[in-house]
Amino acid sequence: MIAPATPEFRRTCAALGMGAFVAFANIYTTQPLLPLFTKEFGTSALLSGLTVSLVIFSLGVSLFFYAPLSDALGRRWIMRLSLAVTVLLTFALALAPDFASLLLIRTLQGFFIGGLPALALAYVGEEFSPQAYSSAMAIYIAATSLSGISGRLISGLAADWGGWRMAFLALGVVSLVFVIFFFQYLPPSRRFRPRRLCLHNLRESFSCHLKNPMLVPAFLVGGINFFLFVGLFNNVAYLLVAPPFNLAPGMIALLFLTFLAGTVSSALSNRITRGRLRSSGIAWGFLLALAGFVLTLLPHLAAVVSGLVLVSSGFFLVHSLASAWVGREVRRYRAGASALYLIFYYIGGSLGSLYFAFFWDRFAWGGVVFAALPVMLIAAGCVHRMRWMERHSPVIDEVDEVAHKVPVMSGKAPLKTV
Repeated sequence: MIAPATPEFRRTCAALGMGAFVAFANIYTTQPLLPLFTKEFGTSALLSGLTVSLVIFSLGVSLFFYAPLSDALGRRWIMRLSLAVTVLLTFALALAPDFASLLLIRTLQGFFIGGLPALALAYVGEEFSPQAYSSAMAIYIAATSLSGISGRLISGLAADWGGWRMAFLALGVVSLVFVIFFFQYLPPSRRFRPRRLCLHNLRESFSCHLKNPMLVPAFLVGGINFFLFVGLFNNVAYLLVAPPFNLAPGMIALLFLTFLAGTVSSALSNRITRGRLRSSGIAWGFLLALAGFVLTLLPHLAAVVSGLVLVSSGFFLVHSLASAWVGREVRRYRAGASALYLIFYYIGGSLGSLYFAFFWDRFAWGGVVFAALPVMLIAAGCVHRMRWMERHSPVIDEVDEVAHKVPVMSGKAPLKTV
């Protein structure tokens, strides 16, 4: 097994970080470009937003396939294949002749991107020693967060210089370099033991978790949280390219640095809930996001940036606590619970893009903020249910002696998937 503080540990973590860049940078690369698509192709915000929502949706659907397939066939070669195809499709996007082709390629890309986030956790759990597991997970989680920001920055800044096609070319070149290093440095699986491909076990796992009243509200909270987050950041680009802001794509891309505030709130999530109900921390996260939505109504750039900081902080706080909730409340089929959380999460994000774009097209930014209110009420209902269960149900706080062998979400290392 890979031990901590060894050359192999550093090489493997670097490879996983580079793989995370290719996956997560390509998911969100079109967010700063949406106004450019609307201008060039004459599409609405709703249709332009499909370049994000279709990727997220197909990624969520792909999770149904990758987990059982990799259990039978292995992790490493599937991750390598998925990243290689992802890069090829990024270059294909730069050559897309029309908007329909762009959407088709993005949908295919989302499915192949899913191979990395679906299997990286399983690979880490199998190949790293118990002493190295937490450190490797922390490095991978940090890489996913920074990669999402980097992809948006590269595409926005490149689009300022050469348009949206240059954005895909620039990201494709960087991704190609990282894929080459990923192929070179990620070691072969040594501890993988193939299991018979059995869809019955997957169905039983999902059925078990969907009948668990402790888990379903957390799945919904994860989906609603990403629903709000993607919806806001997809449409804020339209707000900022219009008067009185008139920002270029490169400047809009810099605003995604507000995600760093979320990295801080995520790191503090355990301290925030120490001695309190975990559901209280989730409630505070949604309240921060709501305050951020309202603050963006002020026609001043400082107010909008401050609102984005609050939304990012609230989003990452909720995401950390909800994913940790799932990890704590599961006794068996932990990998299935993890997959279900991500499925709700990504499908929620894809629907949020469409929902808020509808309101932007008809009612501008005021409609976007107003549309968040009923979604927040649904979130409040889920949090209320979690609070009730927390007070009336026994808390599962067992130590899983083989946690390092199972791709789970724990309170110490919640999934960071933005």
